[in-house]
Amino acid sequence: MDGAALLRGALQSRGIRRVFQLHEFGDPDYEIDLEILEPGYLDGGERYSTSVQSDWVVYASHESSITVCGDWLIEFFRKKWPGCEELSYGGPFSTEDLRGIWDVKK
Repeated sequence: MDGAALLRGALQSRGIRRVFQLHEFGDPDYEIDLEILEPGYLDGGERYSTSVQSDWVVYASHESSITVCGDWLIEFFRKKWPGCEELSYGGPFSTEDLRGIWDVKK
């Protein structure tokens, strides 16, 4: 699945045309056209993306994960990407599938 294209489609369907990018360090924070949004860990830093509506956030971490936040956006992905929950991070402890677990192993 092309998650970036799904994301851009979801945002476009909500009338969002411009996206704010907030960088951990390096490049300054800036506003971009939706068409060039490519969420990911780039330029050696984590990145947050949102818009003036502030009812969604996409977070790209140094662990190579991309987190989608916002009720409407999460629902969009659940409808358009069946099984996306299987890719969800499960907690801070590593497992073989790299999804993690919240239970402490004893």
